Amino acid sequence: MSAIESVREDIRKTWGELPEGPTCGIIFSVRKKKQFGFLIERMSLKMLFFHASQAAYFFQLEPGDLVTFRVEEDEKNGGVMAANVERYNEGSNEDD
Repeated sequence: MSAIESVREDIRKTWGELPEGPTCGIIFSVRKKKQFGFLIERMSLKMLFFHASQAAYFFQLEPGDLVTFRVEEDEKNGGVMAANVERYNEGSNEDD
C-alpha cells in the first residue's frame, strides 16, 4: 500500500466513506476569529484554503465535518482555493 493510499484508508476509518465526486472533502481546521479555514480534498488529499465569505454557516463548521465545495482561482495568491463550501448531510435532501 502506497503512502497516499494509507492516508486515504486512515481518513475512511476515521470519517467513514465520503460522498463521491472530486469536490468533496473534510474540514481540517477553522480559524473563526480570522474567518478562514482549510479543508482536505477527497481525491487528491490536497489542502485548500477557504474564506468565511465562501462557506455556508462558516461559524458552525468544525474539523472533521464532511463538505462539498467548488475549486476556484485564488486571485490574491495566484493559486486555487475552495469556494461554496457547504456541510454535507448524508441522506438529507433539505438545505439548512
